Amino acid sequence: MKKYISFFRVRFSVGIQYRMAAITALTTQLIWGMMECLAYKVIYDSNPGSFSMEYSALVSYIWLKEAFFALFNTWAMDNDLFQMILDGGIAY
Repeated sequence: MKKYISFFRVRFSVGIQYRMAAITALTTQLIWGMMECLAYKVIYDSNPGSFSMEYSALVSYIWLKEAFFALFNTWAMDNDLFQMILDGGIAY
């Protein structure tokens, strides 16, 4: 029975580490998006004519960028894959 309990503890600790990492990443993205929106709000309030879009559109753009961050996170990808694309090796 001790083996099963120790196995459950190990699996639970691994699972909770994964969940906490996901929650931390989500929290970081939310805080970063809020800080970026606030920074642009201050700049927009000082001179609204300097922006080429409305503030509401800018906020929508920021949140879309934060939502799709993983898709545009190319620097965390495998560099060997990019090298194969550049060399043409991916076509083989």
